Amino acid sequence: MSHGYLGKMLDLLTGAYNRADVRNAHNSLPLETNIGRLFDTFSWGLELVHEQADKILLWDDLDNAQGTYNKLINRIAALKPAGEAVDEDAVAALKSKFTAALDNDLNTSLAVTALYDVLKYDTNDDTKLAVIADFDRVLSLSLIEKADARRAELKKQAVSGSGEFTVISESGESDAGIEALLKARANAKKAKNFAEADRIRDELKAQGIEVTDIPNGAKWKRI
Repeated sequence: MSHGYLGKMLDLLTGAYNRADVRNAHNSLPLETNIGRLFDTFSWGLELVHEQADKILLWDDLDNAQGTYNKLINRIAALKPAGEAVDEDAVAALKSKFTAALDNDLNTSLAVTALYDVLKYDTNDDTKLAVIADFDRVLSLSLIEKADARRAELKKQAVSGSGEFTVISESGESDAGIEALLKARANAKKAKNFAEADRIRDELKAQGIEVTDIPNGAKWKRI
């Protein structure tokens, strides 16, 4: 892909020396002057930089998409099926939004937004899981399967007997600052410095973080 650097540079900077270079550049012909050849080398470097920048932006987009998908899986994994009856009124309301999104020229971004509407909807987790499973028959994102695997992974971590301190986010999000405070609190308790452990717990509470102690670790969530 050409971004036209050579033509622009020659047009602006070498026109006073030799207009033939400008014509030749536009027609992909050999350049006639040394300054034209010099700018040809510069423009090649700029083209390369631009192409690499485009690739980096594409990689960033892919990374962001993967991050969004992982967060969605973590949110679904945080749902706790309890064998409750599915709320058919909630199903109908949520399905209506999802169908409208698909009817809008198969607008998948709106369809994904509809998934987050399910997670926020005021209904039980069994209903949310049923609706998400229904939506995923269209989206084919393996949401329930991945969420089940994530839930099993978290459960395994919670009952791990490895002796290592494990920090589990109930929503699946990662926060290095909170994890560091929880580990510092664990170290304080291990050293029988209970005043420091309580201080850290109060600090986390002030940040809206609820902590639950588990074997070999702690769980946390935002409240």
